[in-house]
Amino acid sequence: MTSQSLIIAVILLICIVGFEIWRRYQGQTFGLLTVANAVFALNFCVSPLLLMLLPGTRFETGPFGHKLFMLPIAETFGLSGDDYLKASMMTVFAYGVMIGAYTLVFRYKRLAPLDSAAVRVKWLVVLGSGLALLAIVALFLYSAQFQMVSYPAATQYHIDNAFVDPFGIVKMMKYGGLVRGGHLDASLGFLQVIIMWGVPAMMMLSTAALMSKPVWRWVLFAAATIAWLTVLARVYHASGRKELTVILTMVPLAILLRVRSLKLAVLGGGALLIFGFLMVLAR
Repeated sequence: MTSQSLIIAVILLICIVGFEIWRRYQGQTFGLLTVANAVFALNFCVSPLLLMLLPGTRFETGPFGHKLFMLPIAETFGLSGDDYLKASMMTVFAYGVMIGAYTLVFRYKRLAPLDSAAVRVKWLVVLGSGLALLAIVALFLYSAQFQMVSYPAATQYHIDNAFVDPFGIVKMMKYGGLVRGGHLDASLGFLQVIIMWGVPAMMMLSTAALMSKPVWRWVLFAAATIAWLTVLARVYHASGRKELTVILTMVPLAILLRVRSLKLAVLGGGALLIFGFLMVLAR
């Protein structure tokens, strides 16, 4: 990494922070653009700074004794300084295009607010059920390749043959660390993207459940739960317990953001924080 790319990262970070501060003074609320700014800042500004400053220091090792995930990736690719410089310039161009498009659309085109209440329940059920079904089938197809994988009883990856796992889902979750570490090959990776369709499926089915009669409400909630569990299985396999913690806390956090009681929000937020720490520290 060159000093030029580091300078570009710093300048872009200052611009993003300054832009967000200016938006606050203009009375603009937090929204999609704020999230996009945070993503740009973390990935294309903070990450290059860490890659430049952390190697060779005591901070390159995380709390669990492993190198921070960015460093092995950078070593594996072994990109030259010119490549980092080109990537930095492309990042600035992409950020400019994003801000320009956002500004032009909201200045010259009047957008009607999304009225989710106007969406018919039957369409939510049809679309949610379709996405959930695709996610479940994709999970079964992807996990099936792990059925024939087995490890000796002396290893931590051993699963007793008497254990019933017809679709290989338990093995898929247990062997996720091996796949991520490159010790076990897995094919059909594109199916993992389809499995994540369970997220919008869960949202659609949950919304439909809240708008339905009591009997159908519990049926739709059950379907939404199945879609959610499908996503959780894939996330644990692909990312481990930390990312799983984020997925598990997403729904409770969304509920807390709509709670009008400050005491209940603080209590719930504290419980989620403790849960997150326990999940991260668990072995």
